[in-house]
Amino acid sequence: MNIIPTIQPMQRNTGSARLSVTGVSGNTMLENLYQSGNAKLRIPERYESGPLEAVMINIAGGMTGGDTLDWDFSAHDNAELTLTSQACEKIYKSSSGQAVADIALNASSGSRINWLPQETIIFDRANLLRKVNIDLSDNASALIVEALVFGRKAMGEIVKEATIRDRWRVQQDGALIHAEELWITGPIDEQLSNKAIAAGNKAIATVLFVSPNAEQSMAQLNNIIGENGAVSCWNGKLLLRILAMDSYDLRRTLIPVIQCLSGGQKLPKCWTL
Repeated sequence: MNIIPTIQPMQRNTGSARLSVTGVSGNTMLENLYQSGNAKLRIPERYESGPLEAVMINIAGGMTGGDTLDWDFSAHDNAELTLTSQACEKIYKSSSGQAVADIALNASSGSRINWLPQETIIFDRANLLRKVNIDLSDNASALIVEALVFGRKAMGEIVKEATIRDRWRVQQDGALIHAEELWITGPIDEQLSNKAIAAGNKAIATVLFVSPNAEQSMAQLNNIIGENGAVSCWNGKLLLRILAMDSYDLRRTLIPVIQCLSGGQKLPKCWTL
């Protein structure tokens, strides 16, 4: 009698983390923190005034098909919260299923939330679904930065096939004020070579700034971006698209953009280590 061996499913990673902060006497203080699985949070020591900073860590070292990450962050009562990542997130080849990242950002009136993770690196045959849901009260502000790098130029990597879906929904006072839907699949490298898509560039970034003062930075941002992208502003929203050949060139434009929209505040140290 032939015995057919049982094939065990491959181990998958699941992580979840929540953090909320509140304003106390002009300072931003930790309110609640929860973490589980491969999602970890670290809060660097502060030696000067400014936003409370939290560093996201995926101790799995990246994501592949079947992995899930849930991040939930809130800023209350005139607080300011900056979120960044310890390193670039990596989306590896998927043998089955998709990697799913759920991100929830909330800011009450008078508060500000800054979503500043480092780049997401896409590997060949990756499959990613990322959902970013942002809920803002009236007079709240948000700076949202997401960058995608399709293969590492220095390693000679080419992303021939992949499926990437990046879904953003921004609400303010319960009304939808902004929606993004990037969905690219199939022969990625071939599509990025198309002049109407990326003209051969392999690194892209989207920056969204929601603030009553969003329009004040238009002239400075146009000077920073030059021919590497474009910036638009309407109804209290400022939106930038940036293209570059690789992550190094992307950062040369992206870092000054973030500094401009952060009022001159220093970037999280993870960006410069």
